[in-house]
Amino acid sequence: MENVSFTNMLTGNGIQTTISGSLEIRDSAEIKNEFLLLLANHDHVELHFKNIDKIDLTALQLLMALSRSASDHGKKVHYIFEPTAYISEVLNNSGFNKFISV
Repeated sequence: MENVSFTNMLTGNGIQTTISGSLEIRDSAEIKNEFLLLLANHDHVELHFKNIDKIDLTALQLLMALSRSASDHGKKVHYIFEPTAYISEVLNNSGFNKFISV
């Protein structure tokens, strides 16, 4: 799987977005733009990460920035990661496991 893909589904209280593929620095502009669009149009955003091939620190920093921005605007963002050994390792090694859990 290459690059990142987003699939959106409206829910009763916001939007659920499934994200798959690789979330790397090369995709950071696309990821940022998608996150900003979601946050601008919805008060509750639920991000499901499935079939993640790669994720780097840039993507994790974007997730933290999204959380801060949502909080500043009275909105909510929830992260749901497919529990894989790879994701657990990345979160643990980067220290982001304190903020994002699987």
